[in-house]
Amino acid sequence: VLELTSSIGIAVYNGDGTPLHDLYHEADTQLYEAKEAGKNRFSIGGLQPNDETAMLPASTGDTAVRLHSLIENIDGFIALCEIEDGKLQFTYTSPTVFRSTRRSADEIGAHGEHLTRFVVDEDRSALERALLKTGLNGTPLDHVYRIMVPLEARPRWRHARGSRLPSEDDGVDRVLVIVQDSTASGMATMEMRVAYAVADMALETTSATIWRYDCRTHTATQQGSTKGGSARIYENLPESIVDEGRLAEESVDAFNDLLEKTDAGVEDAEGVICFRSPDGMLARCLVRIRNIFEDDGEPVCAIISVTEMGMNGK
Repeated sequence: VLELTSSIGIAVYNGDGTPLHDLYHEADTQLYEAKEAGKNRFSIGGLQPNDETAMLPASTGDTAVRLHSLIENIDGFIALCEIEDGKLQFTYTSPTVFRSTRRSADEIGAHGEHLTRFVVDEDRSALERALLKTGLNGTPLDHVYRIMVPLEARPRWRHARGSRLPSEDDGVDRVLVIVQDSTASGMATMEMRVAYAVADMALETTSATIWRYDCRTHTATQQGSTKGGSARIYENLPESIVDEGRLAEESVDAFNDLLEKTDAGVEDAEGVICFRSPDGMLARCLVRIRNIFEDDGEPVCAIISVTEMGMNGK
């Protein structure tokens, strides 16, 4: 059995403006301190020599182990972006950047300096503006963009979150960034946009009037009509439409039956209902209702289509 041990050096930043390279040097120094103390332990710089927690066996260093595990196993990568004279430069990326981007060290660069090279062209400038805004103004970074990966025709989505680090008075602004794969949610968002576009086109071309019916409040809201005019809202169905005189008396029971089926959770229901137009004309209409359910099976709303079949006179 091969037994592996680890020695870890840790530098603590306490907000006093210590430069990054000094912290790096301190962490490196503590690494050798841990090795000289017997290996298989971690050493934390900046603590008093008599502090019992300054140097402990690695088996008790839960915080250090968890930090190392986070950096090595994050679903994405961590990066440090430096901004000097309005120019961006990545100076650090965690090792997981290669797995996340599916690129080699030669492609990414030793410190991630070529990281934005694989961002989709139309997304690159927006990402750079977002990083600059965070570095110069301190605005929290929360940005979605796309990258190209080898052997895939479609780009992958990435979600970058980050914040500006405390200033080191060296003329360089620094942004710590965590980038994660958001392809699933990005594709879902795109599919939603497509669905909305299809629905809008259908509403513009259909001869039916489409309504959204809230099963909890019994409210129907008009979604679209080729006849123009502003959308109508009927609250407290079926009473409101009956009180307005828009529902023919002979269709009241049939209309109530459709709504009761919908409220009871029937997936699809339809029937022929006679409605009265504002000028008093009766129109025979085919009413179709399709329920939309919560994850627990409860009906939350329904889509109602009303298609005119012919006029019956007054």
